[in-house]
Amino acid sequence: MRTLKIIIVSIFFMPLLGIAQIKLSLDNCLSILEEKNRSYLIIKTNETIDEQRIFLEKDKLIPPLNLSMYNGLLTGRSINPTTNLFENNVMFYQNFGLQTYYPILDWGRRRYSIRQNKFFYESSRYRSKSNLLEQKIKLILYYFDILKYQNSISITYLMNTHLKHLLQLSDSLQRVQKDIRITGQEIKVRILTDSINVINYEKEVFDKKIELADLLGMDYDTQIELVDDKKSTSEFLYSSEEEIIKKLNESVPDILAQESKIEGLIMGLKLLEKSKLPVLGMNIGVSTNYSKLFDSKSDDYFKRLHNNLGGNAAIQINIPLYDQNQRKRQIKIARAELTKENLQLETLKSKLFTSVLSTFNSYKKQQKELSIRKTNLVLLTEILSSKKELFLAKKVTIKDFLEDFNRVSMGELEIVNTQASIACYENLLKIYLND
Repeated sequence: MRTLKIIIVSIFFMPLLGIAQIKLSLDNCLSILEEKNRSYLIIKTNETIDEQRIFLEKDKLIPPLNLSMYNGLLTGRSINPTTNLFENNVMFYQNFGLQTYYPILDWGRRRYSIRQNKFFYESSRYRSKSNLLEQKIKLILYYFDILKYQNSISITYLMNTHLKHLLQLSDSLQRVQKDIRITGQEIKVRILTDSINVINYEKEVFDKKIELADLLGMDYDTQIELVDDKKSTSEFLYSSEEEIIKKLNESVPDILAQESKIEGLIMGLKLLEKSKLPVLGMNIGVSTNYSKLFDSKSDDYFKRLHNNLGGNAAIQINIPLYDQNQRKRQIKIARAELTKENLQLETLKSKLFTSVLSTFNSYKKQQKELSIRKTNLVLLTEILSSKKELFLAKKVTIKDFLEDFNRVSMGELEIVNTQASIACYENLLKIYLND
């Protein structure tokens, strides 16, 4: 029997023991994101690929050295000049050679190719940072959405506690006044409505935490508890739109990536233009040949022996004469792509500036609203305190008191959510501006 109880308890608690629990602040989330976000890690591998392309182009500056060697056996019939008769011949030969080629004049093609790959590497590096920025923005939005819902749950529970006390008070006053009975029913409806809202808030928190766990590269069943230690300082470094735009041009990875890509395309265009010019190079080599002719009729089994050692040096020039206008078409395509990328850069800047300035204006707007909401809450609290005294003195109805209570409760919730919005906007701006 005891064993059965242990088995039942183990089966019941095993799933709970397997669930990981972790407390995270916003800084913790950002650190984990950079280490474990799958999307970012996949894109970051492009940096390694483009970096190796730079080394590949630099390696072309070193002349290649090729070794060739072959052995062969040649059989056939030849006329002996002495006897004027056909003879069967068997010849064995070997050859070893070293050869290299170095372009003396290529009009800067290798230099343009190296610079092009450097710009593409920089673009790839900034693209990785851009992807990380995008993931951080998602993380901040998830983080503060969860905090808002959690704050709503806490304040709703607190409001319901007060409402239940008010409901008990209304039940005790139902002796003669019909409006108090009606108000008591309204309080019950309000409590039930708030209970439904709490269920919806909890579902939103659950869904957002699953998305946050996926963003951080964690298992979907990881139990995340957010620590709200990222309060707004209300001391944002930039106060004007001009300062923000200037900083965006200097620091936003998307803009820098696009600019590096355009520079790379410019190098590619110059490379294509230079491909129409002739290339002057030098071939240098050394080789050795060894062969011997076998004769089965001879006493020493071979008749003639040849062993040669030689070298060569030659100037080579490659002149493109006719390529069916392929280079012209490639140059036109490259110029069109360059124009397209420049237009995309302007579009990117426009969208980015609009988005960031909208966030900045929302940030300033929420700060002003917070000041007004705090002042308003102080006034509403004073009114509620006065209404409470009047209610206890039976000079106002419980319905009037309930309306003022609802205003105070909503005012508290709006302040908490506004503070969370300000912190969210401030962190978004810092991420955008790399501060």
